[in-house]
Amino acid sequence: MTRTKTLHWTDVWDREERPFDSEMPGIVPFPAKGAKRGFRMLRDEETPQLFELHARVWGDDVAEALRGRWDWLQSNPHTEPDERTIPAYFRGSELRALQINVPQRFRVRGRPWRAYLVGSLTADAKAPGGAARLHAYVRDYHPVTLWGWASRALILYNRTLGETEFWRFPEASQSPSPAETPDKHATRNVYFHWPEPAPLVRPVRADPYIAARPVAALANVAARAFDGVFLRRRGDLRVRELDRFPAVIDRWLADVVSSHTFILDRDTSYLNWRFVDCPFAQYRCFLVEEGPNEPIGFAVVEGSRDHRGHRAWEISDLLTAHGQVDHTVAVLKCVLQLARESGACSVRVRDPENDTMLHAYRKLGFRTRGEDDRHVILWRPPIGLAPAVIADRGVWPISWADADPRLA
Repeated sequence: MTRTKTLHWTDVWDREERPFDSEMPGIVPFPAKGAKRGFRMLRDEETPQLFELHARVWGDDVAEALRGRWDWLQSNPHTEPDERTIPAYFRGSELRALQINVPQRFRVRGRPWRAYLVGSLTADAKAPGGAARLHAYVRDYHPVTLWGWASRALILYNRTLGETEFWRFPEASQSPSPAETPDKHATRNVYFHWPEPAPLVRPVRADPYIAARPVAALANVAARAFDGVFLRRRGDLRVRELDRFPAVIDRWLADVVSSHTFILDRDTSYLNWRFVDCPFAQYRCFLVEEGPNEPIGFAVVEGSRDHRGHRAWEISDLLTAHGQVDHTVAVLKCVLQLARESGACSVRVRDPENDTMLHAYRKLGFRTRGEDDRHVILWRPPIGLAPAVIADRGVWPISWADADPRLA
């Protein structure tokens, strides 16, 4: 395979930009040279244009919802000071296209790395091709780690699927250097995608499955009795609901996060921002402990309705140390018991995409339900992870909350 020609970094950035000098590895400045072609980062004073374009494309209700969570998004503790995250395409002073990215700090073998969750890619109908131009420019000239969920129906992503998978780029494990850049425009031009697995569902009541109420009531009594034994947890374990995540568990969180090869970083400031202070959803947060200040895991759940309209719980986030299957099982047992007590009929969770973990979920009664046409997408794996490593889906645990489309 012919190696891609390397470029000097000044072919992309001005000398004063020093693209690889950020204190947060993975943060790379948007090339100032792009402004001559209309590509630059959105400025704070241009935010009204963002809302106006958002309303014109997606409708007033969607734009108003974005306004309602905008200040909260800007308070994201994963954002570095003065970090700009919204690439935009302008014609003169008029905004024609934008991409809302949510800054997320990942941990790569315990070390921090910047990634951006890809949010709304929005373009003015008066500027045909604006979305494609911005998407292509960001892909080719802004070498940061991007990820998110996208449907195969989206032409921009569907056009790329199958064309730039990691195995087509054996040189992709090289790292950019200040002297010269591997691949195209200082980026590891690598693109991963895999189908979003169908969710796992575990019934805790019979109501959704038995139409006759008397029979359903008897089945619920039997299910309660069975689960009372089946879901019994160790006597030294306790679960408590949190109003806020206490700072005292930060050391434990750091150890647990660092036990994973690649994972969205979590500390109490982030968890409280993401779940406790979230303006668009009501979450319940539970901490499972072996003793006072000895946590083994936490779970965050959101109440919802299943396709029949029955009350359900969705596990938005769940964290235990890597390889501690018994801790994961203990947390799941607590969630199932609490869901029953709350009146929920079922618990829904994202497939862990790990054979060992999936086996544990299935032993607890979780089964695959439904389908999803989306793909998880990841551009430019962080330096320090060979493509073959990140391709192992057991390495990267993803929760629904990590890439919740309601964020942006």
